[in-house]
Amino acid sequence: MKKALAYIRFSNEEQGKGSTIKRQRDEITAHVQRNNLEWRDIEDVDTFTDDGLSASKGDHLSGGKLGRLMAEIDAGKYRGSVLVVEKLDRFSRLGIDDTWDLSRRVKKGGLELHLAKAGRVAVSPVERRHRHHNDQRGGILYG
Repeated sequence: MKKALAYIRFSNEEQGKGSTIKRQRDEITAHVQRNNLEWRDIEDVDTFTDDGLSASKGDHLSGGKLGRLMAEIDAGKYRGSVLVVEKLDRFSRLGIDDTWDLSRRVKKGGLELHLAKAGRVAVSPVERRHRHHNDQRGGILYG
């Protein structure tokens, strides 16, 4: 069974006062359950939350927990795990090329990137074609 860790982000304090953290956590938890994943450490669930950091300016990478998480991913710490985010824009808003490069770093580090709200795994177009024809599990939609 694959192990999951979560990344949650919101851009400003006003969002933090609302339901954004709960909504993201609930969506991610439901995805983990639907796809028979388990948290990496049940006693200390691996959730990385960036409070009030912009994903369009890269603040979540330069001064946030996603930057630390990506360094750990680059070092192979979570190899074989699944990084779950509510939606792609919670992960990055840096533009298509930079977001693609960031998701490739996740893959190169040995993780899958799951988009909980869409019920999808972020994969390249080549992988999408291969998985679509060869996957018999059901559940997660690829691409």
